[in-house]
Amino acid sequence: MKVLNPDLVLVRGINSEWFRDNFSEMWIGFGGTPQANPKEKANYVGLYLGAPISAITHIGIVGDIRDYDGGADYNLLSIIKLNDPIPVDHAIRKHENWSLSDFGLNRSQMEDLRNRLLALKKKESLLYSNNDNKLTTIKNAIQQNNPNTISMIKEYLKTFLDSLPGYKLDYSKLSNANFIDEVEKSIQQMLPLKEEFLTFSQEIVNTQYCNSELFINFFEQMLQMYEDNEIEIYPDERLDYLANDNYRYFNQDLFLSFSVILFNNGRFDVLKDIVQGNFIVTRKKLRGEAEAKRFTSFQQFNYTLDKYKKERQNLNRISVIADLIKENCNTIIFNDIIKMDILLYYLSLIYPVNSMFYKQPWFPHISCYNDQLEILPKLISKRYFDKIKFLFDVDTTDGFKNKISSIEEPNIRNDYACHRLPNIQSGLCIEKVCTVE
Repeated sequence: MKVLNPDLVLVRGINSEWFRDNFSEMWIGFGGTPQANPKEKANYVGLYLGAPISAITHIGIVGDIRDYDGGADYNLLSIIKLNDPIPVDHAIRKHENWSLSDFGLNRSQMEDLRNRLLALKKKESLLYSNNDNKLTTIKNAIQQNNPNTISMIKEYLKTFLDSLPGYKLDYSKLSNANFIDEVEKSIQQMLPLKEEFLTFSQEIVNTQYCNSELFINFFEQMLQMYEDNEIEIYPDERLDYLANDNYRYFNQDLFLSFSVILFNNGRFDVLKDIVQGNFIVTRKKLRGEAEAKRFTSFQQFNYTLDKYKKERQNLNRISVIADLIKENCNTIIFNDIIKMDILLYYLSLIYPVNSMFYKQPWFPHISCYNDQLEILPKLISKRYFDKIKFLFDVDTTDGFKNKISSIEEPNIRNDYACHRLPNIQSGLCIEKVCTVE
């Protein structure tokens, strides 16, 4: 296709039914009458949604255009939802010519994004620009025993990690007055990434491709990515550290939800290896020396939300983080998140962290919503115990009881967020374990 005006955006009027039925197909058609067929071709298509919304809500990045007699189909590489829809004071029936500047978008940045998407498509990685397309491609590859499936999965995980630095906040533009708003805005922008990863995880969790090595490498590379991009995930109240609280929230929400998927699908082997294992990261601050990190690195105190937002807005909330994770819990049942948060705390005691920099256990913020004394009540069943015992690295009931009874818990229940946290002996039912065949 030949585009003469790289700044041109064809804004097309659509209705809610079309949007629902055709969004996943990643195309939009023009034609039917001479007036409906654009005279100029464009690299971008704006989507105007009619009344009662009456605004441009999305912009699509065009991959190619297929002409036919009297019209053309624009196939899209990606559809971007606008954070702030652009209101239009008149109905757009066919299409109108707009420019990127009308959307507040920079041409060079959009061209760079489009070129990167095209490059991915040329590498048979078009699945990475749209959730439905990419997950369908991986799902089909699994079902068809495609020998390239593992390569597709690894490439997907690499692309996922490569996208994360793009959410780094510009510290120079943050101030004491705006940092809370900016962090919260970025958290919302990162939510689709989390949902995409969870959908991907659910697709492969019960396949041969879901294994400890794959995900230990993934989380290790994630921590290395933060280090390489100077994204400090350990907490601090300095503004340059607060600027990374979007990542701290993302890490905690992602890891919790992913752990639920493993647990609910009986992948105790993978979960155990992840919480017991080390992630080796080379630290710039240590002159390139390697440091062993643990899964607790993905749960750090969020000063922006659980201190400054609470204080400045006089919020009578136990944990803003817990509230936000509950609000953003779409793929996973929230009660499962509550139990997993507490279970990860227990597992951090069973497999204690021994880092020179950070030795705290997983801090169960979400336990403020807990109303159960027993976190794994099914442990009364010997059949269930035999399935799950691998998670605790024991072989027998006595071994389990001895291990759990010997654990000395830290005094964290003084923190009001943990006042509903059952002690590990009660939560893991050591007095009742295996009392039912």
